[in-house]
Amino acid sequence: MTTSTFDTPAVDKEAVASGVLETVASRMQLTETQIKSAFILSSWVTIEEMIEREFAGAYRGYFPKCSMNLWAEAVIAEVFDQLAIKLGDPRRALRSGAWTPPATSPGGRCDG
Repeated sequence: MTTSTFDTPAVDKEAVASGVLETVASRMQLTETQIKSAFILSSWVTIEEMIEREFAGAYRGYFPKCSMNLWAEAVIAEVFDQLAIKLGDPRRALRSGAWTPPATSPGGRCDG
């Protein structure tokens, strides 16, 4: 499925999300399932929804504020940044704290 607004080109959300999912999994040494689980905890629920709302929708001035000591928020920040890079957007997530890999039970919430 592609998405576009009056002043942005069409974006193949599924293809972009798939590529970003793979990149983030590699960069953070997580599984794609772990990344998808982090998104379920967010207000976006999926990477495609983040593309729709934050990159092709009305919220293109938005910067997520994420705490890197919360596992899910660290994932959200990395996904947001990789989407911005892939889509040629200069925005990046605003981070606080330091990323540490999840132990056994990832947690945290990023409400966008």
